[in-house]
Amino acid sequence: MRMVDLAAATDLCRLLGDATRVRLLSALGVEALTVAELVRVTGLGQSRVSTHLARLKEAGLVTVEPQGTSALYALDAMPPAAQQLWALLADQTRDPVLADDRRRVAEVVRARAGETWADQVAGRMARHYSPGRTWASFARGAVGLV
Repeated sequence: MRMVDLAAATDLCRLLGDATRVRLLSALGVEALTVAELVRVTGLGQSRVSTHLARLKEAGLVTVEPQGTSALYALDAMPPAAQQLWALLADQTRDPVLADDRRRVAEVVRARAGETWADQVAGRMARHYSPGRTWASFARGAVGLV
């Protein structure tokens, strides 16, 4: 095993010493997830989740795989020192917050598996105003043509 110097060891401890990053790593230990899915799992803001994922990615603790218009983050191929420290931390930490997060990961994965392309698009469209999307708008426009 390759040893790390003091600076690298303390940086790694600092990185894993943050509750938000531990929650994200714990969730990603169950399943690869997008930022939006991690937001649903943790209840944290998108900006906060993205910021912490960037730090984890920079340290080589997570990988990112583009998938359509989003990206899947995965707990994969950690450096050996990080892998050992994370394994110890994950094995010795029992917390209801982490248990709830893991339960929500399972729900998110089930929902992802059940969604069709139309469901995904409809879900995104519902969040944005699109003129003419209602029957009332259609009827007013059609009456003008007659």
